[in-house]
Amino acid sequence: KIKSILFWNGPRRSEMTIFGTGHDAFVQQECPISDCEIVNSPHQYPYRPLSSFDAVIFNFNDEFWLTKRPHFQRQPHQRFIFFTIEPPPSNEPMNVTGYTNYFNWTMTYRLDSDVPFPYGRIRPKRSEDNLVSKKTKKIAWFVSKCWTQSRRENFFRQLFEFYPSIDVYGECGIKGLDCQPWKSLDCDKIIGDYKFYIAAENSFCPDYVTEKFYRALQVGAVPIVYGGSDYSAYAPPYSFIHAADFQSPKDLADYLILLDQNPKLYARYFEWKKDWIVDREPFDGWCSLCEKLNDPDANQTSKSYRDIAKWW
Repeated sequence: KIKSILFWNGPRRSEMTIFGTGHDAFVQQECPISDCEIVNSPHQYPYRPLSSFDAVIFNFNDEFWLTKRPHFQRQPHQRFIFFTIEPPPSNEPMNVTGYTNYFNWTMTYRLDSDVPFPYGRIRPKRSEDNLVSKKTKKIAWFVSKCWTQSRRENFFRQLFEFYPSIDVYGECGIKGLDCQPWKSLDCDKIIGDYKFYIAAENSFCPDYVTEKFYRALQVGAVPIVYGGSDYSAYAPPYSFIHAADFQSPKDLADYLILLDQNPKLYARYFEWKKDWIVDREPFDGWCSLCEKLNDPDANQTSKSYRDIAKWW
């Protein structure tokens, strides 16, 4: 029997559209278990009873306050899923405290989610074809939020004092540099021309590792990470530089200068590419959800989050 997954809201958001819809999406993406289908809106089949769906996904995002809850009683076989790719500071206005014993499963970037949904993944590679090219540009930073919960702006403002060769793209820079649209291949090429890329998260939250990190790894700029995650769980050694490993911005600047002036030391940050490849759009989350819905052991007992806000 095909398990049906309903998107209650946010069907046009990129994290919802990139996988595809219907049953064909699970087949085309070669999920190990593909006996599932995605219906991207309750309005797609207006006469289909909501009780017929095995999972209903609620996407908590910046538009969720416009969303109304379903006016029907959840059936024993159904799983209501708390879904988001945003960190808790971005979800505060949505008041998740009002959902007592409402959600059965969680599907987020956090590794302890019932269904982890990462921004990217490092996978084993089948061939060895990577070389470190000669670069003259030093550090790039694409940034749109100038004031953040993580206070990244304070740390890197101090770094600028000791390492002025940093090009800031976007509204937060002073050189008037920009690249639009930011997620385009043209912008990827710009980042790839630099030796380093600042992958600083706007929030210090467990497991919150976004596309900034995977983008730099893929295009060939060593990411300088700044966030609340254990990055060693996401990428091999010597594939990134963690700002937290240095006692001060000056110490980090001294290390970057050392790498810039020593090609052999800098090249060490690309040795991992002999064995690994970056997947910036992994479909593991959707495949894992389908597998979980089809797992009898995962559906034998009823589970719900008494306080989703406390977990989140």
